[in-house]
Amino acid sequence: MEHPTVIVGAGMAGVCAALAISKHAPVLLADIPSPEAASMAAVAGLANPIIPRRANLVWRCCEALKALEKLSLELEVPPLHHGLLRPATSWDAMEGYRARAASHPEIARWHGPEASAEAWPWIETPFGTLEVLEGGAFDLQAFVRAGIGRLESRGASIRADWLLTGWRESLDAVEAVFQGPDGPHTFPCSRLILAAGAGFRNFPELARLRLHPLKGQLLVVEVDHPPDGVRPVSGGGYMVPMGNRMVIGSSYEHQFHGAGPRAEVTDELLSRATKSMPWLEAARVVDERAGIRVTVPGTRLPMVGPLPGHRSTWILSGLASRGLLMAPYLAANLSDWIADPNAIPKELHVTLG
Repeated sequence: MEHPTVIVGAGMAGVCAALAISKHAPVLLADIPSPEAASMAAVAGLANPIIPRRANLVWRCCEALKALEKLSLELEVPPLHHGLLRPATSWDAMEGYRARAASHPEIARWHGPEASAEAWPWIETPFGTLEVLEGGAFDLQAFVRAGIGRLESRGASIRADWLLTGWRESLDAVEAVFQGPDGPHTFPCSRLILAAGAGFRNFPELARLRLHPLKGQLLVVEVDHPPDGVRPVSGGGYMVPMGNRMVIGSSYEHQFHGAGPRAEVTDELLSRATKSMPWLEAARVVDERAGIRVTVPGTRLPMVGPLPGHRSTWILSGLASRGLLMAPYLAANLSDWIADPNAIPKELHVTLG
């Protein structure tokens, strides 16, 4: 009997990886709710192919957008909104955004201040707006739920109450050790894929990797009568409309104590959002959430591949705020990379800190 692939972590990265592998091999997806899990904080997110500050394109964004669109259709989870707006905040940003739109008209379109004010009167755009034509906003929880439902329909095993406590790797297999509600479990698997986000800090071998925890806080506000035509916004954070509710995020805290939301961060997020959208001053905060994401300092690209010194224990981490955009692309290539690790792009190689 073929041992399954065990994937630890049921956020976007883990669920997408499980969906890809379960098409041709048995899979066990294990996770356990944690107050610091980024997936617990996720409400709605943006797939943004353009890096905000200088309007550079995200690495392999066109392939990533195609993979996201394909998975969205397969899971029947359409985007909440297609595309997004990126208001310029200075003359320098205006020039950079205008140049980006000229060089990539298939991805972005530039609108000057007057045209922006006419098209989107609900947001302040004194320096114009870069309209991102691709990507958009998704209900992240709906995406993950649909993915887990599809896994169950394929016969994958889902263990939502198993905590990974360690593993032992031999030449051709791995034994994953879990703690469940009924005691410890030792589970043999052909491959162990660690997509547990901030959980890497629990294991000395993983703590040596070039990974950095990053806390993000968001809030959900409610507005009785939001303006017509409100669209997702990326700039100094982000805003995603969901009916008369708005998801506003996110903080980027490199130094933090505790994983829970903080009142001062909520105030900062609201203040930042209302500067460009004054109508949010009437909003009522109905939810506050925080979670810890993982980034790779220097590259800010994901980390994918075998754990150094191992063959069958793999890392899938470092997606940070680009999990929605990058996870489907990484998953679509994962089986090929497992068959030939040399095919993994050098930008994604697993490295020690």
